[in-house]
Amino acid sequence: MNDLRYLEADEMWLVPLPDEIDCEVLVGGSSSAPDPVRLAVIYDAMKSLEVLRGKAISYFELFVDRKKFACDESEWYLEGLESGRAEETNEQFILYFSLEADVYGEWSVSFQVSSGRYIPVAFARRQV
Repeated sequence: MNDLRYLEADEMWLVPLPDEIDCEVLVGGSSSAPDPVRLAVIYDAMKSLEVLRGKAISYFELFVDRKKFACDESEWYLEGLESGRAEETNEQFILYFSLEADVYGEWSVSFQVSSGRYIPVAFARRQV
């Protein structure tokens, strides 16, 4: 996991992943290096990715009526993990999801790291 690659068009760093993680991981920073605080948060979050995925899905279930977007049986698929948007603090990251029957929707849950805990603080959906 040492070969980070800068994606100039996105102004983000692509983090190489172990085989057991099947999503895209991006970290912000300058063109010369990823932000070290954000990178540390991302590496730490990757250790708990399945737990975070479950927390995010539970957070969606509190607020989202899936019947309006898809059938109840649709599954949430983890598409990516990202930290580095201008509106985020260094201690925040976003998990991105797709919902099987919501073909054009991109869903996300933002997490805040506080005292070693991951707290979901916002969710969003955008049309892609």
